[in-house]
Amino acid sequence: MKPTTQTFTSTRGSKIEVLEFTPDDPKATVLVIHGLGEYAERYSHISNTLVDELGMVAWNISLEGYGRSDGRRGYVPSFEGYYEDLSTLSKLLNDKHPNLPRFVAGHSMGGLISLELAYRHPETIEGGGVHVSGPCLAFHPSQHVRGQNVLLSVGNKLLPKVTAAKVDPVQTLRPANMYTEQDAEMLNLKVPLHTARVFDVQMKRFAAEWRAGKVGYPFFIVMGENDGTCDLQTAKDFCAAGTNENKGMDVIAERKHEVWQEDNWKETIQLGVDWLRKMLE
Repeated sequence: MKPTTQTFTSTRGSKIEVLEFTPDDPKATVLVIHGLGEYAERYSHISNTLVDELGMVAWNISLEGYGRSDGRRGYVPSFEGYYEDLSTLSKLLNDKHPNLPRFVAGHSMGGLISLELAYRHPETIEGGGVHVSGPCLAFHPSQHVRGQNVLLSVGNKLLPKVTAAKVDPVQTLRPANMYTEQDAEMLNLKVPLHTARVFDVQMKRFAAEWRAGKVGYPFFIVMGENDGTCDLQTAKDFCAAGTNENKGMDVIAERKHEVWQEDNWKETIQLGVDWLRKMLE
C-alpha cells in the first residue's frame, strides 16, 4: 500500500512528516517511530504488514531533524519535545479512528522512545501496548569510550553541533536492501554532540524508572543475537523487570541490530504480529 503524506505542526513550529497507512476496516492504530539517523518511509514494509495482517492504521513519523521533517539534520532538540509531539499525534490519530486499541512501535532510538512514551503517556497505548526491535535502552559495551560522560557533558556545552560520532551504515548480517535509493538520500549518519548527550541522559533517566519495576504495560521486543549497537542484556533486564503478564522477547539468532531490515524480516515481524494478534483478541 502506498501511504498518504500529511504534515503536523509541532508547538515549536516545526513541520513533521507523517505517512498514513489505512486499511478498509481498521481494527487498531499504531504510531511507528524510526531509529537514529533514519526516516519514516524506511518502515513502510513494517506498516504494510500490520495493515495487511491485523487491519492496523499505521502512522509513520519522521521525528524533528529527520526525513522530510523540519529541523537541523540529526539534531535531537530534546526527547521531551518528541514525547509532546507523539502524544499529540496519538490523540489526533485516535480522534480520526476513535475507540480502537492504540499501539506504538519503534526501532533502536525509536524503541527507546516508544517504551518511554508509553510510560510517560499511557494514553498512547490505551487498550494496546508496545512492540519494538533493537531498543536502545543502553549502548553495547563496544560503543563506550573512557571518560564518555565528561566528554559528552563538556562537549555539549562548548560545541553542541559538532559531530560526536557516525552511525554504522552496516548493521545487518544479510540486508534486505529494500530502501537503497532512499537511504542514499535520506539517511543521516552524523550524530551531533548534543544528540549524543541527550540520548545518553535519556537512557539513564528511563533506566532508573524501569529498573525500579515501574513499567506495567504490555510490550514485546525482538533483538538480534549479535546486536553490536544496543545492549542485549539490558533489553533482557528490561523484559524481566516489566510487571505486565502480556510481555515477551525473542532473540533472533545470528542477526545484528537492524532485524527489521534483514533479509528474514518477514519471519521476524511475524513474531510481533502473533503477539499483537493475541493482544487484539
